[in-house]
Amino acid sequence: MNGLLFKRKEAISGDKEAQFQLGLSYFFGIDGKTNDLEALRWFKLSAKQGNNDAICNLGIIFDNGYGVKINHKKANMYYKIAADQGHKDALYNLALSYGQGQGVRKNYSQSLKYALLSAEQGKAEAQFLCGLYYVNGFGTKINKKKGMYWYSISAEQGYENAKYQLGILNQKA
Repeated sequence: MNGLLFKRKEAISGDKEAQFQLGLSYFFGIDGKTNDLEALRWFKLSAKQGNNDAICNLGIIFDNGYGVKINHKKANMYYKIAADQGHKDALYNLALSYGQGQGVRKNYSQSLKYALLSAEQGKAEAQFLCGLYYVNGFGTKINKKKGMYWYSISAEQGYENAKYQLGILNQKA
């Protein structure tokens, strides 16, 4: 609890990282209790100072309705702000939004664009998504070689879905 008091003191004094960490504490729970509205409050304060992790988390909050009404357009707005700064999770979340048509018109080419940017930063889920798109021709021409490449990179990081898809593709080969 002393760490939390220290974070709160720094957060109140305007430290954007302490604000973000305090937001995480409320989001995931303090003494087993979460408080989505307090998490939102601290993420907003940190985001106003340019903390891309906080900005991305605001997107997650609105995407999933944690303490607020689900608003995919607002979520994507936050994801885009963080993605424009190269935030790999925000890039991946935008890829999902475009792939599913949540808050934006479904667009596999746009989804692949964001997935590739995230995948190049090492996000295993984005690497898997790139593999899926190349193997199936979503937003691009079918390219099994590229698909296998991305599945392999994702699988090397332990991503189980990629391992499974590689197994299926190797059986067909």
